[in-house]
Amino acid sequence: MRVAFLRSKVPTASSGGIGLVLFYGAMIYLFTHLVDGPIRYTLEVVGGEALIYLRDVILILMLGVVLGAAVKKGRINAVLLFFLVLLVLFSIVAVLYVRNIWQILFSLKIVLPFLAGLVCYRELFSDECRLTKYMGIFFFVALTGIYLNLFYRFPWTGLVYNFGDIQIEGGFDRFTSGFDRLQGFSRTNFEAATHVMLLVAYASVFFSSKWIRIILWIIAGCAIILTTTKGIIVVYILLSLFYIAYLMMPKL
Repeated sequence: MRVAFLRSKVPTASSGGIGLVLFYGAMIYLFTHLVDGPIRYTLEVVGGEALIYLRDVILILMLGVVLGAAVKKGRINAVLLFFLVLLVLFSIVAVLYVRNIWQILFSLKIVLPFLAGLVCYRELFSDECRLTKYMGIFFFVALTGIYLNLFYRFPWTGLVYNFGDIQIEGGFDRFTSGFDRLQGFSRTNFEAATHVMLLVAYASVFFSSKWIRIILWIIAGCAIILTTTKGIIVVYILLSLFYIAYLMMPKL
């Protein structure tokens, strides 16, 4: 079996069905995080809190599809193989010393998005127009959630539920200097601010119209301020300085 080290052998759009599985699997997974608040609230109402972890199954299926295709072709991405071997070794050590299977599984859950990113990043950017369309939709949803939250207190704010013997906060309820820390459709205000920051950064690079990019950047900044997430506000200010410098820089 030949291992590709420098060039990734992850299937791309040309691989047809596999490419579609990777792209839409990633889009579904990202969207569930974008609207994490209402999803957790709905599942808690119907008594299906554990179903929130089905989105992690999406990532596992994506990895399984890619590994299956790689084995069939006799080529495995070396970087992905390296991290999979590390995970197996660390899991064995954890079983021997930690002896807490739930803690081990949670640790594996944390690195799943990173591994999925390794196998689907080429497919995501193989069709820029398609990806930009979905990022635009996600951006609109994220902004809508925060601005609606300014006038309406969502029912998932302050949500707490039990999963086995563990108590989980499904939606934070925080204040800063007397102001609500708006979370929009996200689970927390920090996640809401992070989503908007990442999406507007994408828009500022890939959206074609200069003025649309500027308007979206300002609207996004106002939304981030409403979340009162200090770290992301600082990031936004720093990136704004670079953005202004870029717009003022004469084109060579």
